[in-house]
Amino acid sequence: MVTTSRITAESLAQEVARRLETSVDDALRLLEVVSATVAELTHDGSIVELSDLFALSSNNGETATWRPVKPAPPTMPTAQPGRIAVYYASRRTDQPLVEELGRFYAERGASLICARSGAELLARLERQPAAAVLFDGQIDDWRDIVREIKCDPKTNAVPVVGLFPQSLWHAPVHALTVQPDEVLVEPVDLPDFVRTRAAELDDPFHEEHDFFTLDLRLPGKQSQRDEACNLIQEALFRAGLNEAFVRPARDALADALENAWRHGHGHDDGKVLRVRVMLDATRLAMAVADEGTGFEHEAELFRARMQLARAAESRPRRRGPATGDGGLVRMLRRVNRVDYNRVGNYIVLTKYRRG
Repeated sequence: MVTTSRITAESLAQEVARRLETSVDDALRLLEVVSATVAELTHDGSIVELSDLFALSSNNGETATWRPVKPAPPTMPTAQPGRIAVYYASRRTDQPLVEELGRFYAERGASLICARSGAELLARLERQPAAAVLFDGQIDDWRDIVREIKCDPKTNAVPVVGLFPQSLWHAPVHALTVQPDEVLVEPVDLPDFVRTRAAELDDPFHEEHDFFTLDLRLPGKQSQRDEACNLIQEALFRAGLNEAFVRPARDALADALENAWRHGHGHDDGKVLRVRVMLDATRLAMAVADEGTGFEHEAELFRARMQLARAAESRPRRRGPATGDGGLVRMLRRVNRVDYNRVGNYIVLTKYRRG
């Protein structure tokens, strides 16, 4: 193992040869190819993970035919300073879509910037804000795109649109997923799609807004519920709320999710919970929907409020939840309002911002 901070080309080749179990001559050729590939990518302003370099510079894994790979010329120019940027992440060579979207946005003074992965798109976003983000649901890290953009108050208002094959979008939900603002299931009516995007360029989405909206889908298992609560908690902290406000709200949401899984879904981890978080200048609202048939929530709310009233009369100086409080009682303690839809399978927790 090479441990010095400065090494020669020969020692580097020997280390590569050892790790790849190949000859030193082949390792030297591979290093030359990787260097050429990196130079091309850097020149074109592309971003690539190191793990992809071997694939970029190899030919079906045959080490005897390594050769530099010159990236295809970009189909659309990079955004010019002062122009609105619209980002599109896809690995598909769907030239008609890219070309039509490019023309559409160019006519409105915007640039369509294409990225080959979510990581590249997010890196480009750090350099230039976006008016809108589109992604192909077949890229592996599309969830990272949506999560990073929608969980950041500075970019939450940027519209994020996903294009999905029917089989992919309607597949079972196996993990926590932050929802894009809009989902288009293929086949897509492209002319209609580009018309609906026109109005979005009239609003400077890259500026901060005084509201925040986050939509999630998740299976009901404990680990996924915990992850959802932690993600929302972090987003609220990033929005500038303090711990005294966020902690009770997070705990109330955890109770709502557990109640939905326990009573609405009957402990079925395969059913999907939906969460919507809405924050504005006056309040935080958190909604949880389950796939159950509901329950007699009016009677349960009445009993919970009566329990709180009796506790306040008998223990006026006691602080914190009493031992044995049910989930509904704990929610009423931690937020200002608890409301259900008529059926009882959709709950909204509201906590008002003061001062």
